[in-house]
Amino acid sequence: MGELKSFVKSNPSVNMGNKFPVDGFFMDFPNNAVFSGGGSLDVNRAKLIDQVSYLEIKTGVSALIVEKLAEDKVDEDSIFSFLLALQFRLAEVLFPVRKEAKVKIRTVVNILSQRLHVEAQVKIDEQLMDIFLDNIDEFRDMGGVMWQKKPSEDMWLDSWEKTCKEVVSEQADRVALFLKISTLIFEQVNVVDNYKLLLSCKLLYNVLCLK
Repeated sequence: MGELKSFVKSNPSVNMGNKFPVDGFFMDFPNNAVFSGGGSLDVNRAKLIDQVSYLEIKTGVSALIVEKLAEDKVDEDSIFSFLLALQFRLAEVLFPVRKEAKVKIRTVVNILSQRLHVEAQVKIDEQLMDIFLDNIDEFRDMGGVMWQKKPSEDMWLDSWEKTCKEVVSEQADRVALFLKISTLIFEQVNVVDNYKLLLSCKLLYNVLCLK
C-alpha cells in the first residue's frame, strides 16, 4: 500500500508535546533521565486480550515500524498510510467474509461517531472525500485484493496477519477487538486521536463498498 495523498492538507496536526513516560516502544524520553516500571501493562486496555497477546501486538507493530517506516520519509501521510494498512489487514483477519466485514465496520464507525461532536464528523466527511478521490485508483486495487485471496505486493504485512491470527479467539467480541487493537496500533506511533481513527475506519468502509 502506497502513501496516501492529501491527508494533512485539510487537517494538520496540533503538536501537543510529549508527556513522560510514554506507554509504548520507540517513544521519546528526556535525556539524562531514568524511569522504572516502563514495561507495566495497562490492565484496562487488555481486558479483551491477555497480557501475552497485548505484548505480541505491541512488539509486532514495533518491528513493522522499523521494517517499513525506516525505509521511507516519515511524515503524517506515511504514518497514516501505515496505520491504515495494518487496520485493513486486521479487518480481513477478524471478519473473513466481505459482506460481514462491511456490516461490522459500519458498526465500528457508528461507535466512534458517538465519541465526536457533529462539527468534527462533518469535517471528517469532507476530508474523507478528498482522500478517497485523490487515491481512488489505489483504493480500487486494494478492494480487488482484500477478501479475494489475490496476491498482494505488501509482503511486510504477512507477519502482522500472523500476529493478528494468533491473538484472536473464537469467543471474542470481534467488533470490540477490532476497536481495541486499532487503538493499540494508533497509540504505538503516538496517535491517540479518535478523529483519525474514525477517518481510517470510514475509509475502510468506503473501500468495502466499492464494486
